[in-house]
Amino acid sequence: MIIITLSTWQTLISGMLALLAAYLTIRTMNKNHHDLLERKRLAFKGNLHLIATQLCSIYEKHYIEIENALIDEKSAVNISFPEKEIQSLLQGIEFLDNSSAQYIDKFIELNQVFYARLKRNQALGYEKVIDLLELYALVENFFDYSRGETSSLIYQRIKNAKLHSTFRVLEGVQRPLGTARHLNDAYIKKVADTINQLRPT
Repeated sequence: MIIITLSTWQTLISGMLALLAAYLTIRTMNKNHHDLLERKRLAFKGNLHLIATQLCSIYEKHYIEIENALIDEKSAVNISFPEKEIQSLLQGIEFLDNSSAQYIDKFIELNQVFYARLKRNQALGYEKVIDLLELYALVENFFDYSRGETSSLIYQRIKNAKLHSTFRVLEGVQRPLGTARHLNDAYIKKVADTINQLRPT
């Protein structure tokens, strides 16, 4: 009876030790995985400032081309999708919280729609300017997030006032050397009116 009891206890203890070892192994693996994701998230946030800077530069060049084309119908628009920058954003989605991942996903979607419409040679109207203003405004939030000033990116449709301020920023962008800057009151008024029409509040 004593032998059987000792044997039973030994079996139970061995089983408990095996379960404890398995638990500790899983816990360690989970911690290592979490630490790895956190390091990748921090690396992505560190790189996000550079990505945002590059996107702003791209959008500024695109804005000038679209502006010139709307003012001077002879001016051609030749812009391409920012493949490298968008791919870098896609690679970071899996390391982010849900809200930030959704923000970037929506940002990428808006980029795809904007460039697809231009590629299909649809009429270049002033609404394209508004689309580009929205992309530029969304990128600006990347800077705050990369600096840790916000803990998460939260997507909200860009409001009227922000579009107007972004328009003023892009109107103030320095033009390439040898390129005349258009000071066209009709163009400026048309963009402002289009913002108010598409985003009344």
